[in-house]
Amino acid sequence: MSAVITAIHLSAGERRYDRIESVRWRMSDTGQTGQHSVAVMVTYIDQGNEVYVESPTRVRVRVARPMYGSAYIRTEADGRETNNLLALPTY
Repeated sequence: MSAVITAIHLSAGERRYDRIESVRWRMSDTGQTGQHSVAVMVTYIDQGNEVYVESPTRVRVRVARPMYGSAYIRTEADGRETNNLLALPTY
């Protein structure tokens, strides 16, 4: 199963990956939609599920694990100058 992230919710401060608190998503196979915290999405990815951003091509979302602080999500480098995940609409 794979999910496509469609929007992000950021905490106060700079627009950075580690400021994303939750995401809205759509299942690519069923069209089901929902919203989850980043912690839930990290677990979902860790369980082997695939998560993507479509902007305009499909780019995989990965888990980043900093030495200090909580794990967060970010997109794979795809050669685009814009930041795929942070370029999504906010809510």
